[in-house]
Amino acid sequence: MSPGIWIGIVFVGVTAMLWAEYRQRFGGVCAAKIVASSAFLVCAVGMAPNATPYVCALLVALALSWFGDVFLLSGREAVFACGLASFAAAHLAFVAAFIALGVSLPHLFVAAVPLAIVALVVMRWLLPYVGARLQSPVAGYILIVTAMAATAAGAYGGGAGRSRLLLAALLFFVSDLAVARHRFVRRGFANKAWGAPTYYLAQVLFALSAGLQ
Repeated sequence: MSPGIWIGIVFVGVTAMLWAEYRQRFGGVCAAKIVASSAFLVCAVGMAPNATPYVCALLVALALSWFGDVFLLSGREAVFACGLASFAAAHLAFVAAFIALGVSLPHLFVAAVPLAIVALVVMRWLLPYVGARLQSPVAGYILIVTAMAATAAGAYGGGAGRSRLLLAALLFFVSDLAVARHRFVRRGFANKAWGAPTYYLAQVLFALSAGLQ
């Protein structure tokens, strides 16, 4: 099937997931989320013309994100920690993918400064709400996702046609704030309403970048 069909499945899955969230139908949330996440992964596989180092690292990152999505369906702290670890590993795989593609160090360092400031602000806001056992993992995760976004900026500066990578990384960063707010600060449908679309748009943009060489 064409990438457009898989993107359409992602859109339908996200819409169904948000409706199920609003109606508090957990089974529907699980089914719709797995469909949407599977669709962006299959889309990336279909977009990849060759098994380049970038493509291999990208597919690993998206597969780890898929597992993270499944883990985050659980409300248990231990399972949430597994989801956190999956997404941290996914971001490291994204970093490896960007480096394989080629990174402009000036772009990376210029982006790293404001991103580091944002990361510190996020830590100051979030960590007081996080339990003692998860404070270090959450702080480490924030640093990793910040490094991923900075490396995406480096990849953006390293070649033409890579603007979607930077946009996807920033959207991923924003979507993580929604997850953190929902998990630790204040639960509510509003977190899902803006977090899920930004996350899945980021993953679709990453999937479409599988054709980059």
